Amino acid sequence: MIHQYTMNYPLQELENISRKLQEYLTEYRKENDAMLDFNITHEKKGEIIVNSMNNLKEKAGIELLPNIHRVIGEIEALLGREDKTVVERVLPLLTELKRSAESPVNSFDFSKISAQLMLLAGHLTQGAVMKPKVFVGHSFSPAHVATVQKFMELFGLEGLDCYTGRSARPMDIDEKVKLLINQSDGVIIIFSPEKKNDSEYNETPRWLDGELNYSMGRDKPYLMFYDERIDPNERQKGLQGNFEYIAFDSKCLDRAFLMAIPYIRIFRDKIVTNQRDNGLSSSH
Repeated sequence: MIHQYTMNYPLQELENISRKLQEYLTEYRKENDAMLDFNITHEKKGEIIVNSMNNLKEKAGIELLPNIHRVIGEIEALLGREDKTVVERVLPLLTELKRSAESPVNSFDFSKISAQLMLLAGHLTQGAVMKPKVFVGHSFSPAHVATVQKFMELFGLEGLDCYTGRSARPMDIDEKVKLLINQSDGVIIIFSPEKKNDSEYNETPRWLDGELNYSMGRDKPYLMFYDERIDPNERQKGLQGNFEYIAFDSKCLDRAFLMAIPYIRIFRDKIVTNQRDNGLSSSH
């Protein structure tokens, strides 16, 4: 077991608040969907925006924020008796959550708080454990830089030491990338869309398929993320068609991140368990 419960933290409450906040955010987005009706006047659209935001602030702000501040206080008190290594890892996350919860003003602020609650809950369950080295394959197109960077930040917060590498040839993976994959503890591939012949058809870069298939051949634990714009048929090509993946909207990553966090933790646990098993095997 790599999860080590050293204190009676309000873990379930953190996750419940996060999920409730997501419910309110979903309601907010549905209310704003009414603005897609072209027959609605600008005045009516403005009224919808104001009313939906007021509803979100009333439900999330008045109902949930006091609970968030109370839980933060409970965790701060428990951290005073916690192991130093855990404090050093958790305290920055707690401080950031505290800052975000001071005065959220829009849906983006509440989405950030929801994600921070889940991240904090995950880190409070972990003792001082190793950071797996993970190779991350992704598109190097300038259009995807910001999205990839946000994924990298999430992976880092979840205790992964990530690095990447680019093949010299666009259609295959070279020995340098193979070496990086061989030296990794696991592999994550982020599939982003590339246009084919300037058409509207989106496909994945060929070398990403190669990196994934090579990783599977080396029996590496792996995770896959697919941009929702990629044709579903394109996602089924190659060996990866037989396995689960996490879809994401590059314009609204918070929902995908909340869905991804449990999978990332399972992925990380598998790496740590494999390493410990291998270490035990080699010592006998």
